[in-house]
Amino acid sequence: MDEAPHEQSRMPDPIVVGQRVSHYVVERPLGLQRALQLAPHDGDVLYRVALVYQRIGRPDSAFATLGRALAAGQPRLWVQDTPELDPLRSDPRFEQLLRR
Repeated sequence: MDEAPHEQSRMPDPIVVGQRVSHYVVERPLGLQRALQLAPHDGDVLYRVALVYQRIGRPDSAFATLGRALAAGQPRLWVQDTPELDPLRSDPRFEQLLRR
């Protein structure tokens, strides 16, 4: 049986999901968990969530999420060259992350 039209509109479109995720990550730090629910394997989303974790002083979460972002295909150069991650560079986990 086909879904009702109003039910079909609730199906996530990958592009729309990506836009929503960017909004949650950039505009609403409290929406981090929601962003991760919408795109749990998207390297770019994971990377952006990690940046927010770093900004709000949660380095353990930032490192864990950066590891997931790299595993999902996010370019290492982004992690290596992003100034927003400078506060994490003195932590030995940063170099370990880049060597994986």
